[in-house]
Amino acid sequence: TPRRVVRRAVLEALAAHPRARVVVTGHSLGGALAQLCAYDLTHSRDFAAASSAAPLTVVAFAAPRLFNAAFRRRRDEVVSPHIS
Repeated sequence: TPRRVVRRAVLEALAAHPRARVVVTGHSLGGALAQLCAYDLTHSRDFAAASSAAPLTVVAFAAPRLFNAAFRRRRDEVVSPHIS
């Protein structure tokens, strides 16, 4: 699945560059997908074990709002948001 491919690629990149920052970007619908991808990654045990202390960052442009206020608050707790 695309989800599995993305997770594997991120984990392989972190294995090769353990101190790297992960930045997920997108525009419009891609921005919404970037937010979901980042949220999904932060809830992966493999990602948590492989990532450095730096937070995962989302840069989304003209992205639609996702879900409700409760989800957005939770997303903002686990992902460093740079959403416009």
